[in-house]
Amino acid sequence: MSDLDGFRQEIRDWLEANCPAEMREPARDEADVCWGGRNFKFKNPAQKAWLEACVAKGYTVPDWPEAYGGAGMSPAQAKIWREECTRLGARPPLSSFGIWMLGPALLKFGTEEQKVHYLGEIARGEIRWCQGYSEPGSGSDAAALKTTAVRDGDHYVVSGEKVFITSGMRADYFTVAVRTDPNNKGAGGVSALMIEGDTPGFTRTPLKKMGWWASDNAHLRFDQVRVPVANLLGVENQGFKVFMNNFNAERLGMSAQACMFAQVCLQEAVDWARERHTFGQPLSQRQVIRHKLVDMAMRIEAARSLTYELAWQVQHQVGRTTLAARDPAACGAGQDRGVTPAIEKDKTLFAARQTRLDRGNQG
Repeated sequence: MSDLDGFRQEIRDWLEANCPAEMREPARDEADVCWGGRNFKFKNPAQKAWLEACVAKGYTVPDWPEAYGGAGMSPAQAKIWREECTRLGARPPLSSFGIWMLGPALLKFGTEEQKVHYLGEIARGEIRWCQGYSEPGSGSDAAALKTTAVRDGDHYVVSGEKVFITSGMRADYFTVAVRTDPNNKGAGGVSALMIEGDTPGFTRTPLKKMGWWASDNAHLRFDQVRVPVANLLGVENQGFKVFMNNFNAERLGMSAQACMFAQVCLQEAVDWARERHTFGQPLSQRQVIRHKLVDMAMRIEAARSLTYELAWQVQHQVGRTTLAARDPAACGAGQDRGVTPAIEKDKTLFAARQTRLDRGNQG
């Protein structure tokens, strides 16, 4: 047994012993998701107990250093943690952009003072963050960024707006992309500022979405908002790479979840194919079905191998940066080759939401 195999068993045993039964059920509404934050209210004792158990082990941020509230896992170990949570159908103990995006950026670009001030609070779910990048006239296009931050002594004065901001209505803090060099219209003139939600001049209004109601969406407006220079994350005019780092950190975690979600889909499809009989035989004995199942298994394994390769390269800081762009492909390949064929096996069963797959696909 390899070290990672032993680690996987250790995590699997801990989850079985510590994840409450209620936290293995689908999240049906926003209250079922533990977002954390200053104003967060636990829905039930199980939700609170699950968060506290994971905080005590550093499992809300498994790959962060122990000094900042994490478990000190390697990227490969953290991938296994996420896979096993997905396999069990366990809800995340804490859903937070502070974990997915800001934390990795602080660890890489932040000052020691910023790390000590924010990371522990994020890991414990005491403050809720979100990222403000998209604008009415731009998405990931840095050249179209119009929100400005003008230096005025020990502060920046921020003016502009952001739109389609996930968690924007309930976040306590925001990591905001601003243009600090008006003469540079590209990525070189962008900076990252951390802005508190109750800062004077900062307002937000809700945006209603067609789906994913468990996560709010907002339109942010900045009217001469004064932000301390100490809240600059990274180097002035070099903030674009901070946000790109955020996206890459998010993708690695998502790819692990997507691959295991696809694996669960495959297992559900295999079990159903053995149980379902047509014309006197189980579906698993039909050649076309067997071919589909093997094809699913092959492609899921390929996607998993790709994410492990990326985790290794991240851990050892080797390889091309373009590898990060392959991670969303792994997510898509894993889920497309696991979820879609699994649903095709019996559309009625899946439409009735009677499978484990439903657990990871609500909100």
